[in-house]
Amino acid sequence: MTHSILYKNHRIHVSVEGKGESIVFLHGWPMHSGLWKAQVEHLKADYRVITLDWLGFGQSDKPKDLPYTFTQHKECLDAVLTSVLGEEEKVTLVGHDIGGPPAILWASEHPNRVRRLILLNTVVYLFKTPLDMLSELALETPILRDIFVSRLGLYIVMKILSRNRSKETKERLQEVIRPYKELKSEVKWKTILLPLKVGRQEEMVALSNQFKELKIDKHIIIARKDPLCYAHIKRLSEDNPEVPTHFIEHSGHFISIDRPKELNKVLTEILAK
Repeated sequence: MTHSILYKNHRIHVSVEGKGESIVFLHGWPMHSGLWKAQVEHLKADYRVITLDWLGFGQSDKPKDLPYTFTQHKECLDAVLTSVLGEEEKVTLVGHDIGGPPAILWASEHPNRVRRLILLNTVVYLFKTPLDMLSELALETPILRDIFVSRLGLYIVMKILSRNRSKETKERLQEVIRPYKELKSEVKWKTILLPLKVGRQEEMVALSNQFKELKIDKHIIIARKDPLCYAHIKRLSEDNPEVPTHFIEHSGHFISIDRPKELNKVLTEILAK
């Protein structure tokens, strides 16, 4: 079942399937809720699985006048959870990539509402990897920026970040970039790249400490072959040795597409505890 939930008069696309304990999957860059297709199918028989498209992504509205910060995403998440959950209902949050920071922010404000927090290859530190610096260069250089956020540019970048070369994976990547077809470049670069730039400068200074201070059930899932976020999520694991860390071999950045069966197995084990 799909819903349209409003945040500041902008429509957020939300899907709810199954019944039982609620799990919310939060996608990353430059994806949409379709990232979690295999996980929804695997879990909906036993859980109430909720997915959403952040504003600027997928089937949600893509207003050009929003800042697209992690704090704004957290507010969008709050609007969604207020609409689809019971007033005191607990939820499991699963955040990938830029879906991780708003999950941490919301959990920090509502620790009693979070049953589990599961992070997959997300960004939580200010240090810069080579790909971090490349993304900033693309943001600052108009020609590179337009190439980077074009459908072809996105597809090439996503292929580089993926380690699964199957026909099915290529088709899934094509599905991801389809919603960007009609967007103007000025909106695309803002929704895709601006959250990283603004987030790292203004919002991420305390993010790792917020994660550490959360007294809830936390888990970290790491894809070993991710060139984009591996250094960030590995450091988060090392800084929090008490948090269970689950490694998925031979997977690039898009774990749920690269290695869906392995990810489903790990999630099932975590949720069963």
